[in-house]
Amino acid sequence: ERIMRDMHDGVGGHLVSALAMAECKPLKIGKFKDMLGSALMDLRLMIDSLDQTEGDLVPVLGTLRARLQPVLEESGIAVHWQVDDIPAIADLGPGRVLQIMRILQEAITNVLKHSAAQTLTVTTGKTDKAVFIEIRDDGIGIPESQSNGHGLRNMHYRATHAGVGLQIQDAEPGTRVRITVPLTVIYPQ
Repeated sequence: ERIMRDMHDGVGGHLVSALAMAECKPLKIGKFKDMLGSALMDLRLMIDSLDQTEGDLVPVLGTLRARLQPVLEESGIAVHWQVDDIPAIADLGPGRVLQIMRILQEAITNVLKHSAAQTLTVTTGKTDKAVFIEIRDDGIGIPESQSNGHGLRNMHYRATHAGVGLQIQDAEPGTRVRITVPLTVIYPQ
């Protein structure tokens, strides 16, 4: 059921948009290629989320790095990975992994599209009760016009349904996105 929903909402939506673009005259090859690339990336994220992580987010971050770092570097953004071992998380199944990956993907996509950043840093850490993943850039921050966008709302929605905390803040310069994953899961009622 989850896979069907993700296929419909993610890959399916990208492919419907690509089909609509293909029917337009003249065909804008660059945008068409980007749409197909987004569909492929979404499919890869879904497949990656099915891997058995046994509660360990570090391999998940490694997979995300392999997928997104080349795109970031091609765009001229230097990437710094400060990912240390973090404790395993109870009940970190494929559904939660996919939601966390999608939040991280959206954060990184926002850096690519909106930030004019030169550097992106990914950091992990832990407290007594949680682990965190932080994405920080040195760009222009979140413009007022973007602060209520669909992407940010979707990130908060995904965080709520995955039982994780999400903070999106100005980092002066840039933006900081922090996902906090409790070591003991508390799902919303």
